[in-house]
Amino acid sequence: MVSPYFYINPWPHLDPADLPALPEPGHWHTEGFVGAVATADEVLSVENPVAGLTAFVESAFAAGRGKLGV
Repeated sequence: MVSPYFYINPWPHLDPADLPALPEPGHWHTEGFVGAVATADEVLSVENPVAGLTAFVESAFAAGRGKLGV
């Protein structure tokens, strides 16, 4: 069974060898595409899911903007 997830996929793709760490509940997916991912199980496993998901989204956007020079 596939779990729902959130993802942020910068374009052009970021270099998977040079990605900053993401806060929980997120991680980088690097096979087939490079993007920040947080599965529903990961989101629900943190103490405050709303705060965790907000931090994940803000961090992933910041990483993409920083790496792409925006």
